[in-house]
Amino acid sequence: MPDFTPALSTPGSWSVGDSQYGEGKYMQLKIPVSAVHELCTHLMAMADDAASHKSINVWNYQTSSAQDVPGIVLSCKGKDGQYGAFGQINPAKHGTATRPAAAATDMPF
Repeated sequence: MPDFTPALSTPGSWSVGDSQYGEGKYMQLKIPVSAVHELCTHLMAMADDAASHKSINVWNYQTSSAQDVPGIVLSCKGKDGQYGAFGQINPAKHGTATRPAAAATDMPF
C-alpha cells in the first residue's frame, strides 16, 4: 500500500467540551499558522472535485428548518478525555491514497 501523505505539514487539533457559559457544548479547532494555507488548499481541492461531495444536513436560519446540501466532510479520529473529546486534524492529501486501515487505529497522542 502507498504511504500516507498528509495534507498538512503540521497537524491541527480539535476538542469538544462543556461550554464555559453553562449551556451545551463547544467545539474548538486549533490550526497551526504554518498549516492554514495547506488546509484551505485541501478543502478547495475537495470542493473542486465533485466525487468528494456528500449530502450533508444543515440548519437554514431563514426558513427555520433543516435542509440537505452538497458539502465536504472532514473526518478526524478522536478520544474521550478528562475534559471532553479531542483529536488531531491530519487528513490525507486530496488525490492520494488514504491511510491503511491498520495504521488508522494508531493515534500519536
